[in-house]
Amino acid sequence: MKSIFTPAWRWLAAVALIAGLGACSSDDTEPSLAVKVPDGGLTFGTFSLTPQTITVDASTDWTFEVSPEGIFEVTRSDDNKTLSVSPVAPNYDNTEATATVAVKAGSQTAYIALKQSANAATFLRLNDAELTGDHPILIVETGVSDDEGTYEIPLLTNHTISIRKSTDQTLPATDAQQAASTRANAIEGVDWLTYDLNQEITEEGPVTTLVLRYNYYDNQSEQRHVNIDIVANASGEGNSTATVSLSVVQMADTPTIIINPTDGLQYDFDPAQPQTVSVAANVDYSIAIYPETSREWITVDTENIETSANGKVKTYKVTVAPNYDTRSRAGGFYAIQQNASGEPLRANVTIQQDAAPNARVSIAQKNIIFGAEDKEKLVEVTSTFGASTKCEVVAEDDQPVDWMTAEYNADAQLVSLKPVGALPSRNRTATLKVSCGASDNIATATATVTQLGTEPTLVLDPDHLVIDQQGTAQVVTVLTNQSSWSIDQASVPSWATVTTDAAKNTITVSAQAFNTTGSREFTLKVKAGDLTAELPAVQALTYQVGDIFYKDGKALGVVYETSDNGMHGKVFSFKTYNMSDKILTTTGYTTIPTSETDGLANQEAIRSNADWQTNCPVEKYIYDISAEDGVNWYLPAIEELKALVSYMSGGYLYESNRFYADGTLNLTPFMWTETQSGTGYEITDRVYSKDFNEAIDQEVFFAARDRIRELYKKYTDDQYYCIFQPSYETIDETGHLTGEWDNGDERYPMEIDDNWNIVTHGDGMGFLWYSSTCYDAGWGTIGNHRIAFYETLSTVESWYTFDPNWPDDLYNSGSVHPIMQF
Repeated sequence: MKSIFTPAWRWLAAVALIAGLGACSSDDTEPSLAVKVPDGGLTFGTFSLTPQTITVDASTDWTFEVSPEGIFEVTRSDDNKTLSVSPVAPNYDNTEATATVAVKAGSQTAYIALKQSANAATFLRLNDAELTGDHPILIVETGVSDDEGTYEIPLLTNHTISIRKSTDQTLPATDAQQAASTRANAIEGVDWLTYDLNQEITEEGPVTTLVLRYNYYDNQSEQRHVNIDIVANASGEGNSTATVSLSVVQMADTPTIIINPTDGLQYDFDPAQPQTVSVAANVDYSIAIYPETSREWITVDTENIETSANGKVKTYKVTVAPNYDTRSRAGGFYAIQQNASGEPLRANVTIQQDAAPNARVSIAQKNIIFGAEDKEKLVEVTSTFGASTKCEVVAEDDQPVDWMTAEYNADAQLVSLKPVGALPSRNRTATLKVSCGASDNIATATATVTQLGTEPTLVLDPDHLVIDQQGTAQVVTVLTNQSSWSIDQASVPSWATVTTDAAKNTITVSAQAFNTTGSREFTLKVKAGDLTAELPAVQALTYQVGDIFYKDGKALGVVYETSDNGMHGKVFSFKTYNMSDKILTTTGYTTIPTSETDGLANQEAIRSNADWQTNCPVEKYIYDISAEDGVNWYLPAIEELKALVSYMSGGYLYESNRFYADGTLNLTPFMWTETQSGTGYEITDRVYSKDFNEAIDQEVFFAARDRIRELYKKYTDDQYYCIFQPSYETIDETGHLTGEWDNGDERYPMEIDDNWNIVTHGDGMGFLWYSSTCYDAGWGTIGNHRIAFYETLSTVESWYTFDPNWPDDLYNSGSVHPIMQF
């Protein structure tokens, strides 16, 4: 609480004294102020409310202020010599609470820091031997009595507690359960069970007791059962939330099996800890995992069972193996009655495990070189799945070499490489291979490992340089077993600067800024003994992603990928073609363009066919605009097209279209998925993106599209455009079509007759973006990969007929988005 306090009588006395002395004295003595506190100020424990004292010694009246208010209570003593400070309440947050007291006397000010320690992450445990595991079951008495039964549960926690009825209520309720209780601390919809919470705050933390009160139940043929959630920090503000789901049961005298939780277990793709399931039964039962294929990844420990003190509840540990597949999977297990006279009782728990992200691994160094003195090198590795990451050093035949070992440390994310045996006479080279994942979700990265031999050796790492436009300095390591080495300064041009460091065995190369077209290069000569090594270095005009690419003063497109510090990359053209009168293939193909990654190779394959300019109107269009612009445009292969669309959309996207919880449709387009299903797997979407990123926000997505639209307007006078979003019929909250349409990016209507022939060509099929990747689909057809923009974004396959008489121009239609390399 903020306080400013000066006793009235002292203020009046001070005024009178000043008035009486003002005419006879000019001695303005500076007031003194001293405060006595521990070094660093006052520090309180997380739950401590015990006051601490600040002693104030001032030669004149003083005031104080607390900022911010509301965290600490600060009061002034009656003798005006001390301040008493205490926290207003325990600090339940997991961040330290701080404030400052400012004590002022005249022009003097002293500042005292106040701190209250942070709370640990929220935890909650039931300190009762009867209640075991993550999902305990409490069996309370039943019978005939007018008295109220009670059960006290000590809670170990560091936060406030609340009780709520769990959403996990799968067993049928009795009529008595349906009536709403009006008693204090009632549980919604339950009239036979109430509770009290008793919590006392001590210096060590809360001492909390949950008291359950229940009515006796004389109907022995039916059970009563309710699941309640005991929640620490239910709001989730300032700290984490901890929950224990407690099943409270009055057992029947008929055969009964109760399992908690009944809504199942959810596991991460690579879970760190097992979870537990509790089973209460008055019959013998066994555990059976389902379906049978799930036994490969679900384990229920039936040997090391935790049993409640009364022996009525058993708790089982459930462990699942890591799931490195990009599909989630589901299974479960039953508790099944044994020796039943009829249909056996069973209670089940479903088990869901998340899909893994796309496997990804990278090695920080591409060339790792061992000199004679090197006994070990540590190489940084980044891997999506540390536990499944494997490494080895292999020869050209992919078999492990015997002169180098590799060991991966998942915690440090490092590979340790150690040479084995004597040094070779000549240099020897192998490949470090690092992989992670499993099944069809595996990523691999490689690096070259070289061990220098005893024969005279001179190696430069890297063995060539690409200098950026600004001429930024780059460092080259000289590896040699010769006594000394030097460079040939005569090989260095005037626009470059080369310096050496003999102690570090390095060469540093920089250059003057380069602002003209083309490139310039030189070759640096390095000598060691009788050996000479050459280091090619090249500098050229460089680009950044997003730059406009000009040729002869004309803006041709936008740079969307770069390599070699911006010296090379890819550009998408401002010229697009969206009308439906140009198709990719017709009859007469003898060579099919099949590359998924190299559109230039596909271009060569298309143009190797006879009469390609007639048979492939799309390729003829690209040929013509290449001649106009003076560059080699080409139709991107499917992977190149994916990268292009990713750039235009602001990031890699990986989920499919879905409804929000309130029933409204989420129209954010996502990309490159196919629906798969398999034994033990639920139907899900498999990711096709080459990198794994979280799904981008709709705002980011639409902003990226708008930016591309504005570029086309600016640099083509709005003549060219992209169809990112086609017109589509809207859907209501129930998922039904409304008959109303949202207009998309199309500009020219297309008419189709009753036989699905195009009567008037337009851009209505422009939401299908061509790639140059095709394949022989059999049965006289060619398959083609395209990207489709239609509510969701995905790759699609279109089959083209070899028969030119087939009315297939509708199905063959699409839009053309040329790219080029520089």
